This record gives sequence, C-alpha cells and structure tokens, in this order.
Amino acid sequence: MNDKGESKHLKVEVVDKIDSAVVAEVAKDMLKPGVAVRTDGLSSYKVLSGEGYEHKGEKFDPEEKPKHLQRYCDEFCYRFNRRHFGIQLFNWLLMTCASSQLVALKIAEITL
Repeated sequence: MNDKGESKHLKVEVVDKIDSAVVAEVAKDMLKPGVAVRTDGLSSYKVLSGEGYEHKGEKFDPEEKPKHLQRYCDEFCYRFNRRHFGIQLFNWLLMTCASSQLVALKIAEITL
C-alpha cells in the first residue's frame, strides 16, 4: 500500500476449490509475508491471518461463475495496476508486447 493506504498492486486468480489449504498455498505462491489482503467474508480466508498476512474480510454476494471469469479478472488487474503509468504506459506496453509469447485465440473462445 502507498502512504495514503491505497493498494499499489492487484492480482486475481480463479481457483477450482476454496478451502483453507488452497488459500494458504496460493498466498504463499503470490504474496510477500506480512502484506495486507482484502477478501470476501468466506471462512476459508481466515487462515491468512495465521500465515502472517494482514487480512481483512468483507461480506460479498457471489454470483454464478462466468465462463471467462479469469479473463475478466485479468483485465481488471491490468487496468488497476497501470492506472498511474501515465505517459509511460505506451512504452511499457511496447516492451511487454515485444517480450511476450504470441497467443492465438479462436473467435469462438472469446465470445460469450
């Protein structure tokens, strides 16, 4: 978080199962020890406090998982994480495109 208490970076991943073991495993793979984590109020996330993270749970009303939920989450993260890039966003985007592997999608895969 920055000095105003705002999140600096966001990462979202869709998992098949949400239990304490999976939450702890994903947290260890993705998070630095001691970081603040904001989640919905699901009891499986309570393990985060015991694993050394600053956890804040909030109530959330989940809807049925859309077919392309991970892609929606990726897009949200992309926009959130680049909101302060300003004029440097174009240069960053060019560098990322030049160094990334090409991924081809069929039109049928990206339509709902």
